[in-house]
Amino acid sequence: MVALIAAWAAAAPVQLDRVDLLSEAAPWLQQDAPRFGAAPGVTTARWLAQVTPVASIGAARVGVALGWQWAGVELPVVRERILWADAAVIARGLLPTGGRLGVAWRPGAVRLGLSVVAESAATWTRPTWRSWSVQPTLGLGLGRDRRPVAPWMTE
Repeated sequence: MVALIAAWAAAAPVQLDRVDLLSEAAPWLQQDAPRFGAAPGVTTARWLAQVTPVASIGAARVGVALGWQWAGVELPVVRERILWADAAVIARGLLPTGGRLGVAWRPGAVRLGLSVVAESAATWTRPTWRSWSVQPTLGLGLGRDRRPVAPWMTE
């Protein structure tokens, strides 16, 4: 994975793609948001920890938040470049703990993503991948797609 991203980095410039206000790599909406009334300070801190700046390196995407990191690929599904398919490896403290498959709708400066995340309970102190959870996640990102369009993808 690192070699693949390094190859893309050598071939394409690195740029800020977007900022995910709701990250698809995090279950914040399902697990933390419902607790806002009981613990608003903790819920707000966890939301801030999951806000993710996302860099693009060609088709590769790398997101880094306070709580985790992810690296993946995002490719257009339709010629108009508003529907995207993506896949990513999720890590906590650079330890791979899961993966994500999804689709995203990106008509302009807003990106809405819907993914399925499979994540293990592995940590550096207990690096075991026996216990897994699978859940749907919703993502909301802001940032216009600045990648050049290939000639065959234009009208």
